[in-house]
Amino acid sequence: MQANLRKRSDEFVYPYDLGWKANFRELWRPSGDGICYPVKCGSSQYDLTIEQLEQKRQKKNFSEEYEIVRAYNGRVWAFKHGFSTCALQPWLLHEFRLPVAVGERVLVSRWSRHWMYGILMLTNCGDECNCHNIRRGWFPKSCARLVEMSVDNSLVENNNLKRKLS
Repeated sequence: MQANLRKRSDEFVYPYDLGWKANFRELWRPSGDGICYPVKCGSSQYDLTIEQLEQKRQKKNFSEEYEIVRAYNGRVWAFKHGFSTCALQPWLLHEFRLPVAVGERVLVSRWSRHWMYGILMLTNCGDECNCHNIRRGWFPKSCARLVEMSVDNSLVENNNLKRKLS
């Protein structure tokens, strides 16, 4: 679905759709070895992987940096931030809330009317950034303010961080 919405020079063809009969046959008598599966003619094993990496790059390029101006403790019931924010929160069980403190910076990739989803930017990570400890999640929109982009060292540092996260 997302692959069809992305601007591209050629149309994306899902490589594992062999037709309903062949797909059904693969359920009962798989011809693959568990690592390599049969693909459509004209496709390769890595077409889907390449498409997913391209979507990830595009998502990273559309992300915006926000500065936290109001703290949020990460609790589900965010009454401090208004009734609408509390009532209209994203109810996604597999995504967490992101506790934020004033002055922190967040790279926001998606948002709703009252909530934003982003990755907490580490200020002193340098080259030894431990990408396993990346904190990401939802936080109230009222906590953040868009950072105006300017050409200086901080912009270069933020682009380096974006590359590390991808």
